[in-house]
Amino acid sequence: MAGHWFSESQWQLPNENQYLALQQLFARITAEKHPAGRLETLHYKLVRQYHTLSREYRDLCLESESLRHPLSVSIDVPYTDVWMYKTSLVLSR
Repeated sequence: MAGHWFSESQWQLPNENQYLALQQLFARITAEKHPAGRLETLHYKLVRQYHTLSREYRDLCLESESLRHPLSVSIDVPYTDVWMYKTSLVLSR
C-alpha cells in the first residue's frame, strides 16, 4: 500500500489511520535494518507541513503566471510585437 501513497502518478497524503499503519510498517523495517532508529513525526505535524508547502507552491505558481507575457496571435494578426512590454532587465554595455 505504501507504493500507492507515494507513487509519482497517484501521490496522496494518507489519512491518520493509514499513516499509523505505514508508520508501524516502516518502524518494523527500520528496526530490522537500524535497531536504534524510529519514525516519530506525528500525523498532524506532517499534514500542517504539507499544507504550508502546498500554499507556498500555489503562491509561486501564481507569481510565475503573473510574470508571463502572452502573445496574442490571431488569424487577423499572425504576428506580434514582443517588445510592446517594458523589459524588467536593463542590459548595459
